[in-house]
Amino acid sequence: MFDEMIERDVVSWTTLISGLVTQGYYAEGLLVFRRMKDDELSIQPNVATMVSVMSACAHLGSLDHARELHASLEKMGWVEGYVSIRNSLIDAYSKCGSISCASRIFHEMHSYQRDTYSWTAMIAGLAMHGRGAEAITWFLQMKQAVGVVPDAVTFIAVLSACAHAGLVDEGIEIFESMEMDYGLVPELQHYGCLVDLFGRAGLLEYAYDFLETMPMEPNLAILGSLLSACRVHNNVNLGEILLEKINSSCNYGGGAHVLLSNMYASERQWCEVVHIRNGNEEGDNKNMKPPGQSWIEVKDTPDYCKWQDTPYGSCDLPTAEFCPVQQ
Repeated sequence: MFDEMIERDVVSWTTLISGLVTQGYYAEGLLVFRRMKDDELSIQPNVATMVSVMSACAHLGSLDHARELHASLEKMGWVEGYVSIRNSLIDAYSKCGSISCASRIFHEMHSYQRDTYSWTAMIAGLAMHGRGAEAITWFLQMKQAVGVVPDAVTFIAVLSACAHAGLVDEGIEIFESMEMDYGLVPELQHYGCLVDLFGRAGLLEYAYDFLETMPMEPNLAILGSLLSACRVHNNVNLGEILLEKINSSCNYGGGAHVLLSNMYASERQWCEVVHIRNGNEEGDNKNMKPPGQSWIEVKDTPDYCKWQDTPYGSCDLPTAEFCPVQQ
């Protein structure tokens, strides 16, 4: 429909870019933005356009693109003029790993300009890059800020920070404070963060008991995170129970079978390894693990690389297949 339009204005371009980014097509969103800039009508982006594009950079971890856009925004005077632009820059820099740049932009804002999104973006970036203790320090400072209240997304970020830093007691306290102090009923993702926290800390039985008492059914991501913890801490018995749960749900996860297979291999239970791998290769392949992929940049263009497994025993390393994003 978009390509059939005779005239495209900034609203139509921004709607397409925003829709792609919202649905997770980040590289495609950046490519459409590039098309917009090269359009013969010289359509100029608006604030909503740039916020969507910065979000794409954040999710792709594309620091060079973020810096390039930041420079353009400075020239346009939008960094000083729009809190939403500053927030998008904080989010992009923090997720791309440039915490110092994100922190500088944050501290250049007046205290009354910093909203829940500003604080949450910093906390999430610190959590994502393994700086859990700092993330919690920021969270405590946020609680003292005037007119700023943590929301559900903030708690996901800080609980994730606790999980990655192994801060079990702090994580439990923060989880309990959601409802007690802020009237926020924990959602599935918050419970998932706590399961992940216990699993990473090696408290596998405690994590499983907590999972069993959740007021909602755990999803594949939560079951998978605990199964990963079983792999790390070599708990085959619990791993078998979790795989049974995954198989009995409507969602099948090939990665779960790979994890359990690796656990059996570490215990030298080769018959079980063969049984799982044969089960993956037969039938409708519903348990096959999809190939992994990584985003890369080639000549300032976002592309991705797929990693394809090789037959067991034939090679020590996976092979890579380059898959350019369609222009």
